[in-house]
Amino acid sequence: MRTPDTSLAQAPLNTWRTFTQIVESLDLSGNDIPDAWLAASSHTLNATLVTRDVGFVKFPDLTVTYLSNNS
Repeated sequence: MRTPDTSLAQAPLNTWRTFTQIVESLDLSGNDIPDAWLAASSHTLNATLVTRDVGFVKFPDLTVTYLSNNS
C-alpha cells in the first residue's frame, strides 16, 4: 500500500470468537452478519473502523470514524 497512515491487516485467530460473541449478544442476523465480522476484526486488531455506514453504532466498544456522505 502506498497510502499514508493506512495498512493492510490480517485478522487474528481470536476474531472468530469475538465475532460469535457479538452476533450472539446482539442477536444479529441477515445483513448485520457481515458488519459484525468487520466490527470483530476491527475490535481484535484494536483498529478504527472508517465508514459511511452509521449502522455500526450498534456495536459497543467499537472505535468508529464516520465519514460524511457529502464528499
